[in-house]
Amino acid sequence: MVFCDALGGSAALRSLLGGGSRVAELGCGVGLVGLALARCRAAALVLTDGEASTVDLARRNVEAAGVGTGTEVRCMRLGWGSAEELAAVQGTQPSGGFDVVLGTDLMYYRTDVPELVNCAAGLLLGAGGAAAAAAAA
Repeated sequence: MVFCDALGGSAALRSLLGGGSRVAELGCGVGLVGLALARCRAAALVLTDGEASTVDLARRNVEAAGVGTGTEVRCMRLGWGSAEELAAVQGTQPSGGFDVVLGTDLMYYRTDVPELVNCAAGLLLGAGGAAAAAAAA
């Protein structure tokens, strides 16, 4: 939790993510970065991963940490090529889109790049924008 407190105390992160921002994290793993981001006081934070067991672990870690910052934190499965899962994550936000999409250490195979880009665009643009981005690709 020391790492989370230090990262959450960063003025740069607070200005980017605080003040009502809606944030989605791709490839959340065990949820450590999400726990830190919750301390930045974003309005909403959705942690996603492609592995259901990893999402369950992240959810348990968020619950165990007792975030309690006023940030709504959700943990959801999101396979980058799944239109159904993308729609479910978009559905957590009234506009369907997020202000910030972040991820670290996401790429293992070059073939995943188009799906990752389309997924991130869909999260940033919302449902209508995702359809336009997919049509343009």
